[in-house]
This record gives sequence, C-alpha cells and structure tokens, in this order.
Amino acid sequence: MITNEAIIELELLLKKEEAVKRKNNFWQYCVYMDNLFFNDKKKYLKDIAEKLQLVYENKIKKLAISLPPRSGKSYLTTMWISWIIGREKDNPSLSIMRNSYGNKIANKFSYDVREIITTDKFRSTFGVVELKPDKASIDDWAITTANQSTYFCAGVGGAITGKGCRTVGILDDPIKNIEEGLSPTILEKTWHWITSTHYSRFEQGCPNVIIGTRWNKKDPIGRAIEADNGLGWDVVVIPALNDKGESFCEEIKSTEEYNNIRKITPEFIWESVYQQNPIDSVALLYPENELKYYT
Repeated sequence: MITNEAIIELELLLKKEEAVKRKNNFWQYCVYMDNLFFNDKKKYLKDIAEKLQLVYENKIKKLAISLPPRSGKSYLTTMWISWIIGREKDNPSLSIMRNSYGNKIANKFSYDVREIITTDKFRSTFGVVELKPDKASIDDWAITTANQSTYFCAGVGGAITGKGCRTVGILDDPIKNIEEGLSPTILEKTWHWITSTHYSRFEQGCPNVIIGTRWNKKDPIGRAIEADNGLGWDVVVIPALNDKGESFCEEIKSTEEYNNIRKITPEFIWESVYQQNPIDSVALLYPENELKYYT
C-alpha cells in the first residue's frame, strides 16, 4: 500500500524533474510560464527559441531575426532574458544590454523582465532572485549576486556610459515605424548610434542579437549583415505569407487578414514590413501618373 508520505515525496520529485527540464530548455520554460501564448500553433516561436538557446550556449555569436509586426518577438525576448537571469543568477559577471527605438519602450521591456522574475512560476523554477536596493533604476539594475549591472537599456540616441555587456547585447526593434524606416537621415543617425554607442558596450566575445521588422535595405539588420559581408550571421526570416500563400501563423493573423492588408498596402511596404524582403529602390520612385511637368 502506498502511503500519503510516499505520494507527497513522489510529487515533489516530479516537480523537481520538471523544474530541471525548464532550466535546461528555454522553450519548455516558455510553455510553463505562459502556455496560452507559447503553444504548438506557434511553431515559429519554438524555432526562434531554439536559436536563442544556441546563442546562450555560445553556439551562435550573431543572430538576426526578422518577422512581421505583433508576432510576439519582444515577448519571447523578454522571456529569454528572464530565463538567462535565472540560470546565471549566481554568476557575478552576468550582464545583459537590450536597446530599442526609444527610452519609453526600452524601459517597458526592462519592467517586464523584472515582473517575470518576481512571479511564483519563475521562483518555482529558479528560486528567489532579488534586486540590489541601491541599483534598481528601471534602465539600469542589478541582482544581489552581481558585481555590475545585470540589465541595462536605452533608446536609440540615448547615452550608455560606464557599463559593459558580457552575456548578450540585444537590439530589439530599433526602428519605430515606416516613416523612420524610409528616412535616409534617420536610418543614418540610427546606424551611427548603433556603431558608436550600442556596439561600444560589447565586451570581448559578447553575442550580438538584432530583432525587428524589416523596413529598408539600409535598416539596422541590413546594415549589420552588410558590414560583415554576411559572415558569421545566423539569419531567421519569417514572412507573413509563406511560399504557399498561407499565413505563417493563423493564430497571429489569418491568411485572409493578410491578403486583405496586402490589397490596400503599397507593394514595397508589403514586401518590406510583412514579407521581410525590403526593396529599397521602389520606395524612392514615384509612379509616372503622379508626376507633374513644367516648362
């Protein structure tokens, strides 16, 4: 006869085994944390999660991910950062940088990470992680075991001084919208900030991750890959409609919805923003019937 004590002991053992699986597998951690969003219908997120795990394992040093708007890329990135913090909570050198197009959105991402590491589900996997009270500003904070900033962030154009990034440097949606994406001036300013400020915080061997929607051949993803002649980059491209003309994820947006969007969207915008295939020259041309002639 199995006693209640034996049943309780078995349940605790199973919980420990599940916690170990989540610690070792990022995608399983995501499913555990939010199984309504991270589910089998979003295979593309699982594929990206596997790439991010390879970055953490130092098997990928440069990763570029481009996919349509509102597809969960930033949420997945936030989960990944919380998972890394849980795994590396006893590493005093843990340091993550995540920059975005503006301070407001960068701070929101930071707040989201801090919220996750206080949840019961996170603690059931990794235990308690606490912030240092004297280093807890939203754009620059550290956990109690750290000897430097655990997480810091800024918007494009903002200052980042006195901090180095060792664990991973992330550029998450550096371009705000189509107006910025089609502006040569803003694209050039953004690239100058990336090379002079963002990249200057990378310590030797720090992995480089850029995530976003494609807007232009000269956007940060395009420029970063071009600068290295494509060498060393692992590139993930997910178009809204696949080769069969079907939505990459019906749960995010149906094939019918994407086709309706395509009908009312200029082709160069559709190709760039939705298909992740930027056609630079098209955006610079005016249709002949819109030209006016003067003598």
